[in-house]
Formats: sequence, structure tokens, C-alpha cells
Amino acid sequence: MTEIVSATFLPVLVVASILALSVYLDLYNSVYVELGFEHYAEKANSTLGGYKFPVWMKMPANTLVNVGYVGVGFLWLLRVTSSDKLHETDIATNLYMVSIFAWMAIIYGFTQFARIVTQSLFWAVLDQWFTLPFFCWTIIWSRTVQHGWKAQSAVLILVLSILSYNLALLHKFGFDVALGVHIAVAFWHGSSVVRRDQVANLENYLDEAGEFASVFSSESSWALVFGCGVWKPIVVYVCFEHHQGM
Repeated sequence: MTEIVSATFLPVLVVASILALSVYLDLYNSVYVELGFEHYAEKANSTLGGYKFPVWMKMPANTLVNVGYVGVGFLWLLRVTSSDKLHETDIATNLYMVSIFAWMAIIYGFTQFARIVTQSLFWAVLDQWFTLPFFCWTIIWSRTVQHGWKAQSAVLILVLSILSYNLALLHKFGFDVALGVHIAVAFWHGSSVVRRDQVANLENYLDEAGEFASVFSSESSWALVFGCGVWKPIVVYVCFEHHQGM
């Protein structure tokens, strides 16, 4: 599956490079970002649990979290390369989605690492901006699980997500608004996938219960199967309504 890993790296790198170039050209110098270690809960003393880190690593806990981002990203890329089910369309699509997300995690981890260490405007703006496509890909992934891969809608959603960062140029809290919308939409789509899977699992469970009834006598079997058949839509409906209200 190395072809998927290598093929997904290029589009992620291109998008990240375009955003980085935009910031490098000082197009986003007016964006409000919090710079300085005083904005973090962790004390800037290069110490964690009694262990002394290099002086440039002012906040070890916050810094090492991003090493975790990078590590998890590479771990998932490794799992993708070890898969032997590329010939199965659905699985190949999932591997593609995972690979994109893994590369994004790696780049995001490096970016936030650089922001914490340098406390520079360049990395701070990129840290904010990269967050939006991160959530956006969750939305695209959820839609793909539900409706299948649709390239045009995926590109449109991604472009809108990237452009939404321009709200930060209009208002101090523009980024917060954009991020809030991303989180809400991602949560809604993600919960829709969870609801769908839970309903499907419940239906499978009830189907298995109906099949299990066949081991009993003919009369009991018909009663159980009929019971499952009658109550299944009611139970599924109740569960769906319950999750709708959450």
C-alpha cells in the first residue's frame, strides 16, 4: 500500500505549502494570535516531572504532545502500508482517507511543535489555519462513510474550509467563529455515522436473535421470529430518536 501513502502525501504537502507561502508573504500579519508563554497553563521552565529538558524546550508537556501527533500519524501510515486489501473498493477508499488524515496529523504536529518552541507569528498563524482542514477532513470522511466518495463535494468543502480562515482578517474572534463552525459540523456528521452504525448493529443483533430462535421448537421459533420482526422497527425507531435528541 505504499502507493496510497505516497500518493496522499503530495496533495497534503501542496495545500500546506500554499498556506505557508500565503503566511510567509505577510498576507496574514494582521491576524490576532496569542504569542508568549504566559498564555499557557504550563510553566515555561523546561522541566517536567523533575527532568530537565533542553533550554529551548520551554514547555516540555505541550511540546511532547505534538511528538505524539507525529508518532500516531506515522503509525497509521505504517498500518496502511501493511494492508493487503487495496482491491476492495470500500477498504481502498478508507485507506486513502486514513492516509490523508495521517499526513495532516504529521504536518500539524510539526507545526504546533514549531509554534510552541519559537512563539513566532508565522508558526502561530499556520497552527490556527491548519486546524481547520483537520476538522474539515473529519467532515469529508464522515460524508464518505455515509454517501460514498464524491470528489467534487470534497474539494468544495475543503476549499470553503481553507477560505474560512479569512474571517480572522475581519475580526479578532474570526478564527474562533470559523473553528466553532468546523467543530459543530464535524460533530454533527460524526454523530450521524455513529447513529447509523448503532442502528445497523442493533438490527444485526435482532436478526441474529431471530436466527437463534430456530433452535427451538417450531411453535416457539415462529413466536420469537415474529416477535423480532414486529418489534425491530419499533426498537430501531426508538433508538434513533434517542440519539437524535442527544
